[in-house]
Amino acid sequence: ESASGQELCGIGLSISREPPYRIRHLIPFSPAASCTPPLSSGDLLISINGEPVANCSWDEVQQLALGAHGSLVKVRVRKAVVHGQKDTKEECTVSKEECTVSLRRSRDYLPPFAVRVRKAV
Repeated sequence: ESASGQELCGIGLSISREPPYRIRHLIPFSPAASCTPPLSSGDLLISINGEPVANCSWDEVQQLALGAHGSLVKVRVRKAVVHGQKDTKEECTVSKEECTVSLRRSRDYLPPFAVRVRKAV
């Protein structure tokens, strides 16, 4: 929860803990994994809602990405170019291609970025 008592919801991805911030993992079927254009592991995070993240702490980046259930967040990335095979340790370089995606936050993805909440059956 935020200081105001608002439930903080995420977008279903995890990022590296130190700059430069790269997407490490996308949770299947999450807003981050289902967007167009698609996000990918290795993409370099440029900004969240127009706020550059290069000089932010990991906690600051997380706070920019989290918000109320159903609210929109704009994520800008520089696309990764993967060298290697999927089943081996991959190396990434960053291309010059950038894209911005709008994602709807979901309570299925609570802090930190990659925690998936499982509903009881």
